[in-house]
Amino acid sequence: MPAQFRRLILVNRKRCYMRKHASGENTWTYEIRFRKDGYNISASGKTIELAKANMLEKMKTAKPKAATMNGYIAGIPTVFGEFALYYFEKFRQPKITEKTYENDLRRLNNHILPAIGKKELSKITPTDCELIINKLKSAGKGKTADEVRSLLSVTFKGAIAHGIIERNPIAIVPHIKHEHQHGTALTREEE
Repeated sequence: MPAQFRRLILVNRKRCYMRKHASGENTWTYEIRFRKDGYNISASGKTIELAKANMLEKMKTAKPKAATMNGYIAGIPTVFGEFALYYFEKFRQPKITEKTYENDLRRLNNHILPAIGKKELSKITPTDCELIINKLKSAGKGKTADEVRSLLSVTFKGAIAHGIIERNPIAIVPHIKHEHQHGTALTREEE
């Protein structure tokens, strides 16, 4: 937690964090924040009392983010494997060729689902993604590693668009594209 949010106060029997912002030469603005149990509430005021009053008002009307129910949010799967299949069928398949779709499904089933297929999307870490990619690279499958990384990225972007997760775990995994080896043209003598 950032140092400026470490001051703990109680508002409506909830543990909230408060910080103070300079808003002029000798004036301050106080911000109070509560982020827990699906809530993400923030309120501010020129005095601590005013900030608390604003926070109480916001707490009365705040609703928690949709909780998952048996691995679903409003009919959308939240488990990676189920979401990936849902996303591929509904959104990815119409945009790509049949051959690309088959290859993507093969990569998904062979490399991604065995590692993180049963994990909740919100519980997948960059380390999980990095392990999948490093395993492929160490096996000498650089092109497959690039394609798996691309599939992970597009799937996580779909989950962000659906409001299931807030950040793409693969985004901070360092990416070094593997070097392609191209053939050389035959000379006249070789022909």
